[in-house]
Amino acid sequence: MEVALALAIVVIPLGLSVQATRLVVGDVLCERRQKLAQLLLVWLVPLIGAAIVLAVHRSAQAPSRRYREPVDPGDDFGLSGRSVKNIQETLDGAD
Repeated sequence: MEVALALAIVVIPLGLSVQATRLVVGDVLCERRQKLAQLLLVWLVPLIGAAIVLAVHRSAQAPSRRYREPVDPGDDFGLSGRSVKNIQETLDGAD
């Protein structure tokens, strides 16, 4: 049990650091100083540094190609300012 726990404590951060290093080295858009700074971050602050570098280098999500859901007409936040003003004027005039 202790061996498996020790292995997980060593292998997981090491695997993340190796993956982050591969991304940094393979990035053609970064300058040499930036790559060096990122590599230092990955290896000097093992788990957090690798997580930051992996988050920065993640690929963008593909567009969903769907429209947003329509606004619920009963939702006060979905109404425009003019509609709210018209409703208030109508209610004030009814008094």
